[in-house]
Amino acid sequence: MPHLKTLAQELNQFSPPKNLNLLSAGFDIGGTNIRGLALANDGGLTELHQKKHFGDLKSIVDSIVDISTQIQIATSKKIASIGIGCAGLVDSNGVIKTSPNIQTIENFPLRKEVEKRMQVSVAVENDANCAAWAEAKLGVAQGSDNVMVVSFGTGIGAGIILAGELQRGTSGYAGEVGHMVIEKEGLACPCGKRGCWEQYASGSALGRLANEMLNEEVIAEMTTGVDRQKSPISSEQIGAAAQENHPEAMRVLKAYSEQVVIGLQNLAKIIDPEMIVLGGGITAIGEPLLQSIKNSYVKAADSGSDFAEVDIQLARFGNMAGSIGAAMFANQIR
Repeated sequence: MPHLKTLAQELNQFSPPKNLNLLSAGFDIGGTNIRGLALANDGGLTELHQKKHFGDLKSIVDSIVDISTQIQIATSKKIASIGIGCAGLVDSNGVIKTSPNIQTIENFPLRKEVEKRMQVSVAVENDANCAAWAEAKLGVAQGSDNVMVVSFGTGIGAGIILAGELQRGTSGYAGEVGHMVIEKEGLACPCGKRGCWEQYASGSALGRLANEMLNEEVIAEMTTGVDRQKSPISSEQIGAAAQENHPEAMRVLKAYSEQVVIGLQNLAKIIDPEMIVLGGGITAIGEPLLQSIKNSYVKAADSGSDFAEVDIQLARFGNMAGSIGAAMFANQIR
């Protein structure tokens, strides 16, 4: 079981030492997959498990139970509590009102159903809040009290920590930053509005932007013999090319970063964070993406603005952040 040196110390801040044979499990629900792992009280971290679901309540709960069973068998330890992160609007009763990743979700009583099956206490949080808690307490933002963790995936969500406290808002819906309107009468969004930030700066928007730039001949073809009508260029392909410092891919990344920065600077002017942490699948691009966003951020800052000095970093835990944060929340409810 891998070990996070600071983890046991952090967990013990929340509660007295507990039975080392008990685990806190954390799950991150994506559009088609669920990822899960568990934390032991000595700082041990299990491997990350993944299982597909079909978007309905039964298959999601079944997947959580199946992964929990796998973890308990592999570790010979018992799961004592469960935390679950999911994109969308999550209320204080653990009901997922809606989720952009799973269109069939509406008033989804996830906490109640998992508690019934597993017979342990369950906490349900927004996935960006889970990722933010992991990064703020154990990750790249450890030691910072005012942090914004922005996750770029199919959509965009944020976890906001001010004075060391996670900000959930009146109804628990704080951080739905992907639905800030940045372009009046802009691109249609599944939420029903137009011009939402996530239509221009989500992970999936990178590929769409590349195809637009190719169609408008702003950039040259990066591959030959490819029919882009049948196989449009993807965000992953742009990311891979950017890692090789391909000049056309870097031009796409620059244009994409400018869209990312519009939202980041709007948020920074409201929240005034010490650090902005970038998470989500798109950050697998790594240093080329980080440097492009940093450069765009400084160029777009107001003259003499302190906001240009905000520390921008990539998340430490990558696609494990949501599961780790969910497991930390689980530990608090034992």
